[in-house]
Amino acid sequence: MKLFNLVVFTIFILLVFDYIFIFYILIILYICLFISYKYLFNLIVFILIILYVGGVVLFLFFYLCLF
Repeated sequence: MKLFNLVVFTIFILLVFDYIFIFYILIILYICLFISYKYLFNLIVFILIILYVGGVVLFLFFYLCLF
């Protein structure tokens, strides 16, 4: 039971850091908007990948909470 709580807590911390990371990526995206549209496209793709990973982590978090 202690190991389970540790795993859930670790996943929660990773989830929080993931969304903090997304926030900083959005700030970088806003700055790059004035620099180049080429970099903008690359960052949009990167953000979509980060959001997908965040969604998977969120799904796993709720899946673990059910058991």
